[in-house]
Amino acid sequence: MSVCSVLYLLYPTLCKQAFSGFNCRAIGNGLYLEIDLEEPCYAGTHLGFALTLGLGQIVGYVVGLPLVVLFFLRRNRDRLDSTAVMTRYGLFFGGYRKRRYYWETMIAGRKASVVMLRVFGPALGVRGQAMTCLLLLLFFTVLEVAAKPFKVSTRRHRVLKRLELAQLLPVLWH
Repeated sequence: MSVCSVLYLLYPTLCKQAFSGFNCRAIGNGLYLEIDLEEPCYAGTHLGFALTLGLGQIVGYVVGLPLVVLFFLRRNRDRLDSTAVMTRYGLFFGGYRKRRYYWETMIAGRKASVVMLRVFGPALGVRGQAMTCLLLLLFFTVLEVAAKPFKVSTRRHRVLKRLELAQLLPVLWH
């Protein structure tokens, strides 16, 4: 449970770290690594880094962690009410309807896409980054409204749905 909690909290940071290794900037006639402008992109040292550590981080962290969570939730989907499953994986499905036990992986996808926009977005310019972010948030808001993933067994349970939408919608109001 502790490992799951730590990885859950570190997920956006791990995504940012993984994407940063591929963030290049055009200077003159060449591309240079944003975090080290003396390093040419996709040549020499950076190529080795990108193919080993960079892709490893993307596969392991950005894609792998949500897929591992999805694997364990899917494997235990018939026993989600059991104490053992709730203790181990309740962080990832506790507030969702049984049919939407996988919804936390959707939220991980949203987090990864926003982090990716944060890392690579400056190349789009301020207006392009803002429009892309608005489109992403609109897409995930529509997806959430359509899927209705949260358990609403009493009036007090509506707070999860409201908080999640409140987190997405204020950006669209400005």
